[in-house]
Amino acid sequence: MTHLFGIPIDRLTTTLLVATLIIIGVVVLLAISNVLFFKIGIRNIPRRRTQMLLIIFALMLSTTLLSSVLATGDVITTAVQTVAVYNLGSVDETIEGGHGALGTFPDGVYYQVKDLANHDADITAVGAALTEHDLLVADTTSRQVRSKVTALAIIPDSEQGFGGMQDDTNARRHLTIAALGVNDVYLNHTTAVLLNARAGDTLYVYSQRWPGQRYQMHVAAIVGDNGLVGELPFLLSNIQTFHNIEHDNDDISQIFVSNRGGVTNGVDLSDRVTQNLSSWIPGDVHVIQVKQQGVQNSQKAEDIFSRVFALFSLFALAIGLLLIFLIFVLLAAERRVEMGMARAIGVQRRHLVLMFLFEGTVYDLLASFFGLGLGIGLGVLLVSFLGPILVRFNFPLKLTLQPHSLVIAYCLGVIFTVFSVAISSWLDSRMTVVEAMSDLPEQGQQRLSLGEVCLRLW
Repeated sequence: MTHLFGIPIDRLTTTLLVATLIIIGVVVLLAISNVLFFKIGIRNIPRRRTQMLLIIFALMLSTTLLSSVLATGDVITTAVQTVAVYNLGSVDETIEGGHGALGTFPDGVYYQVKDLANHDADITAVGAALTEHDLLVADTTSRQVRSKVTALAIIPDSEQGFGGMQDDTNARRHLTIAALGVNDVYLNHTTAVLLNARAGDTLYVYSQRWPGQRYQMHVAAIVGDNGLVGELPFLLSNIQTFHNIEHDNDDISQIFVSNRGGVTNGVDLSDRVTQNLSSWIPGDVHVIQVKQQGVQNSQKAEDIFSRVFALFSLFALAIGLLLIFLIFVLLAAERRVEMGMARAIGVQRRHLVLMFLFEGTVYDLLASFFGLGLGIGLGVLLVSFLGPILVRFNFPLKLTLQPHSLVIAYCLGVIFTVFSVAISSWLDSRMTVVEAMSDLPEQGQQRLSLGEVCLRLW
């Protein structure tokens, strides 16, 4: 995530880290100047080990919830970016437009753009294809059917600049479109998984554009989700195959452009490349910055998710705050007589607060550390469980833990715990020696009923 609570993650990390170091530094200085009360405060930690473990387990709940929320947010944000960007493969811009239902235009435009690429260092590859959307593909061998498959009928050799195609079962084996015969096709890995298809299977392809007709095709190989195709379902063929189906000679419907910088960094050059391409292509076609649009969509989704996870983070912190406060109120109630004896021999109220603060800080640092590890573990289990399920829906979950999120989770756990301990210690130290030694309830002010309040106001 890039924002949390509406604050940039880098700035929030720095602020919380500085605040945590200041708090720890102040507590250390107080401990140095009050060594006796520091020793008294932490002596109960090793003496009551069962109680120590219970307190640490309770205190680490807020850090656990917070770190698991932030870890899940990082994973989902990365998944959204993957779906939005990596589904496009190496393609940064496309040239589309044309005429007819498929939006076709002469392949001469492709050769013009290819000539431009030879003189433009920002363009690393240009490819062209006749694209058919929303195909229904039936595998007669595996008896599986998949809709919404996109067919790319590629001009031979135009795929080479995008890294070519690698056999999914043997990465060292490079495949080409020119090697495909009529009605031979490649399936990308995503389509092969959905159809449970293998090389040698027989396919039937249907489309609403061909009512009452179907075309038989042969799977020549399974290729990886890279190059011209991303992680969406694709079927690849020689352009002549779909020219025969569409009864067309030399038209194409898309030109693919890859920028210098790779899959993720090439988008930085989109504006410049688009401006150069627009001056070379005819008026009936236009340039679409598909990768930049994908990045913008992922940023919008990330903003939505950051708001949701910020809300969950607030709930986690609120739960932890109440629990920490309750623990130290009960802890003080248990040691009420001990505190009364300390007051009787001259210990001041601020010294009682310091003793609880020192003990709570030690608990805090240990609990935040273990809570951070437990939260990461919960995030890993969640990704391991949901990953194989969601990948079948083209929504890959990959374990991603940003250092910023880990620092924020730990620092927030430390800060909230220290302040909760300080407030509860201050409230619990309000007692007289007689009340504490006799274990008597606190004498508060006499409470008036609603009727008495109204009469006094009248």
